[in-house]
Amino acid sequence: MVIIRNAKFPEDLMEIYEIEQNAFENDGYSIYFITQALEFLSNSIFVAEENNKLVGYILGALDQKDGNLGWFLNIAVMKGNQGKGIGYKLLEKLMDFFKESKCKEVHLTVAPNYSPGIHLYEKFDFKKTKIIKNYFGKGQDRLLMIRDLSTV
Repeated sequence: MVIIRNAKFPEDLMEIYEIEQNAFENDGYSIYFITQALEFLSNSIFVAEENNKLVGYILGALDQKDGNLGWFLNIAVMKGNQGKGIGYKLLEKLMDFFKESKCKEVHLTVAPNYSPGIHLYEKFDFKKTKIIKNYFGKGQDRLLMIRDLSTV
């Protein structure tokens, strides 16, 4: 059985880093970023735990300039655990956090050709809005997707 819970620092640090490396290899977040995220965004980082082992995590943040806006920053599930609904459960938990935080909108960016992610996000009523050219550098375009929470 998979349990979704808040991430704990420093207890979950190395397992979250392992998940990140497993899912994204060289494109994943550094151990330094994950450490700082766990220290400063711990209320919006959730982990999926199965048999006392972390198998996935999700990272969100409240926009510091606009209190009505939440950002869904990252989700990763161990390759051997993908396709089991763990990402769905993690995203469900993060969306609950944003609703409880009174966000009116949630934004995310995704690679425009990453159809598994886009399909998951559309299940949560995220809408494709625009392509942002060179978001992560030359040739690194991203699709901005937005979920309206103002009527929820």
